[in-house]
Amino acid sequence: PPVPPAVARQLLTIASEAMENAHRHAAPTRVDVHAGVHGGLLRISVQDDGRGLPCGTTLEQLRRTGHFGLVGMVERAASVGARISIGRGAHSKGTEVCLELPLAAVTT
Repeated sequence: PPVPPAVARQLLTIASEAMENAHRHAAPTRVDVHAGVHGGLLRISVQDDGRGLPCGTTLEQLRRTGHFGLVGMVERAASVGARISIGRGAHSKGTEVCLELPLAAVTT
Protein backbone atom coordinates (compact mmCIF):
# COMPACT_ATOMS: atom_id res chain seq x y z
CA PRO A 1 0.00 0.00 0.00
CA PRO A 2 1.17 3.54 -0.68
CA VAL A 3 2.41 5.76 2.10
CA PRO A 4 1.98 9.54 2.14
CA PRO A 5 4.81 11.44 0.44
CA ALA A 6 5.86 13.15 3.68
CA VAL A 7 6.27 9.76 5.37
CA ALA A 8 8.13 8.36 2.36
CA ARG A 9 10.57 11.29 2.53
CA GLN A 10 11.29 10.58 6.19
CA LEU A 11 11.87 6.88 5.47
CA LEU A 12 14.24 7.72 2.61
CA THR A 13 16.12 10.17 4.83
CA ILE A 14 16.49 7.54 7.56
CA ALA A 15 17.77 4.89 5.14
CA SER A 16 20.16 7.40 3.56
CA GLU A 17 21.52 8.41 6.95
CA ALA A 18 22.05 4.76 7.92
CA MET A 19 24.04 4.19 4.72
CA GLU A 20 26.03 7.40 5.26
CA ASN A 21 26.82 6.37 8.85
CA ALA A 22 28.10 3.00 7.65
CA HIS A 23 30.32 4.71 5.08
CA ARG A 24 31.55 7.42 7.47
CA HIS A 25 32.14 5.38 10.63
CA ALA A 26 32.27 1.63 9.97
CA ALA A 27 34.72 1.08 7.08
CA PRO A 28 32.54 -1.73 5.71
CA THR A 29 33.31 -3.91 2.73
CA ARG A 30 29.59 -4.45 2.23
CA VAL A 31 26.33 -2.65 3.03
CA ASP A 32 23.04 -4.48 2.42
CA VAL A 33 19.73 -2.65 2.16
CA HIS A 34 16.46 -4.58 2.25
CA ALA A 35 12.89 -3.30 2.20
CA GLY A 36 9.60 -5.12 2.20
CA VAL A 37 6.20 -5.51 3.75
CA HIS A 38 5.76 -8.33 6.25
CA GLY A 39 2.56 -8.84 8.24
CA GLY A 40 1.36 -5.26 7.93
CA LEU A 41 4.78 -3.78 8.71
CA LEU A 42 6.97 -1.93 6.26
CA ARG A 43 10.47 -3.04 7.17
CA ILE A 44 13.68 -1.36 6.00
CA SER A 45 17.02 -2.81 7.04
CA VAL A 46 20.48 -1.33 6.45
CA GLN A 47 23.23 -3.71 7.53
CA ASP A 48 26.99 -3.35 7.21
CA ASP A 49 29.94 -5.61 7.94
CA GLY A 50 32.13 -2.85 9.36
CA ARG A 51 33.45 -2.05 12.83
CA GLY A 52 30.07 -1.86 14.55
CA LEU A 53 29.10 0.21 17.54
CA PRO A 54 31.04 -0.37 20.75
CA CYS A 55 29.19 -2.75 23.08
CA GLY A 56 26.86 -0.95 25.44
CA THR A 57 26.55 2.21 23.33
CA THR A 58 23.34 4.09 24.10
CA LEU A 59 21.55 6.85 22.23
CA GLU A 60 22.13 9.18 25.18
CA GLN A 61 25.90 8.57 25.00
CA LEU A 62 25.82 9.32 21.28
CA ARG A 63 23.83 12.50 21.88
CA ARG A 64 26.25 13.72 24.61
CA THR A 65 29.28 13.15 22.38
CA GLY A 66 27.82 14.99 19.38
CA HIS A 67 26.90 11.95 17.26
CA PHE A 68 23.41 12.89 16.19
CA GLY A 69 22.90 10.64 13.13
CA LEU A 70 21.39 7.67 14.97
CA VAL A 71 19.55 9.94 17.39
CA GLY A 72 18.03 11.83 14.45
CA MET A 73 16.98 8.58 12.79
CA VAL A 74 15.15 7.48 15.94
CA GLU A 75 13.43 10.86 16.23
CA ARG A 76 12.41 10.88 12.55
CA ALA A 77 11.06 7.35 12.83
CA ALA A 78 9.00 8.26 15.89
CA SER A 79 7.58 11.30 14.07
CA VAL A 80 5.93 9.01 11.47
CA GLY A 81 4.92 6.23 13.86
CA ALA A 82 7.84 3.90 13.14
CA ARG A 83 10.39 2.37 15.46
CA ILE A 84 14.06 1.68 14.91
CA SER A 85 16.27 -0.99 16.40
CA ILE A 86 20.03 -0.72 16.17
CA GLY A 87 22.39 -3.59 16.87
CA ARG A 88 24.25 -6.51 15.38
CA GLY A 89 22.76 -8.06 12.30
CA ALA A 90 23.34 -11.40 10.64
CA HIS A 91 26.99 -10.56 9.92
CA SER A 92 29.48 -11.56 12.60
CA LYS A 93 30.47 -7.89 12.83
CA GLY A 94 28.96 -4.59 11.85
CA THR A 95 25.71 -2.85 12.60
CA GLU A 96 22.11 -3.24 11.49
CA VAL A 97 19.60 -0.41 11.54
CA CYS A 98 16.11 -1.84 11.21
CA LEU A 99 13.02 0.33 10.81
CA GLU A 100 9.48 -1.01 11.19
CA LEU A 101 6.41 1.04 10.30
CA PRO A 102 2.87 -0.27 10.89
CA LEU A 103 1.18 0.46 7.56
CA ALA A 104 -2.36 0.58 8.96
CA ALA A 105 -1.54 3.86 10.68
CA VAL A 106 -0.16 5.69 7.62
CA THR A 107 -1.69 4.41 4.38
CA THR A 108 -3.40 6.96 2.20
